[in-house]
Amino acid sequence: VGPGRRWAMAEAPVHALRQVREALGGTVNDVVLAAVAGALHRWLRAHGEPTRGRSLRALVPVSLRRVGAGPSLGNRLSAVLVDLPVGPMGARRRLRLVSERTARLKASAQATGVAFLVGIGSWAPSPLHALAAWAAGRLRFVNLAVSNVPGPEVPLSVAGARVLAHYPALPLAEGMGLSIGCTSLADTMGFGVTAAPETLSDVEALAAGLAEAVEELRQAASHPAGRQGEGSGRTVGERAPERP
Repeated sequence: VGPGRRWAMAEAPVHALRQVREALGGTVNDVVLAAVAGALHRWLRAHGEPTRGRSLRALVPVSLRRVGAGPSLGNRLSAVLVDLPVGPMGARRRLRLVSERTARLKASAQATGVAFLVGIGSWAPSPLHALAAWAAGRLRFVNLAVSNVPGPEVPLSVAGARVLAHYPALPLAEGMGLSIGCTSLADTMGFGVTAAPETLSDVEALAAGLAEAVEELRQAASHPAGRQGEGSGRTVGERAPERP
């Protein structure tokens, strides 16, 4: 990638992501990854790219810290490689595929491949987000990085002014022209999309697709199974998939 950068932001209510998790299963991180996959599907289709049967490989930082571990141990961080389904399908099915893939990765030993120790004992998003670029710079077979850092669940303020949201700006690695970071603050999940213009010049379109993909997932969680295009393999309002 070249030296130029494009950046855009989007946001979604944290309670909506949790609603999807409770209704459809998986984790909040799975919901985020499914939303990213849905947004990528929209962007690819808008640019005439074939999507049927395609996946894009995302490098996703994870925490390996044991539950109950004391702050003196620091945070043990690693990353996994998740193949995001970007083909034509309903939001419910997309989330199910993501959840199945992340569950298999958690049960395997893949997450220990690039593990290292960060000596921090409190919430700090920078090391977690930076791990995405650090690992991607050493792994040449990823398409993008997606980093989700849970933040404080209560409102924060700076000099008496309330902080409304936090939008990360992740660095890019050589050969990886797209990174998506998200951080929650109170009830707002802020997405920051960073791209190299050679890879993705209309980054605002992808950011808008993120918000739309979250809404599709929320609608899928609000309706019984089979109401979100599961039978046809398409989301509501989506064009018929291209021929193989």
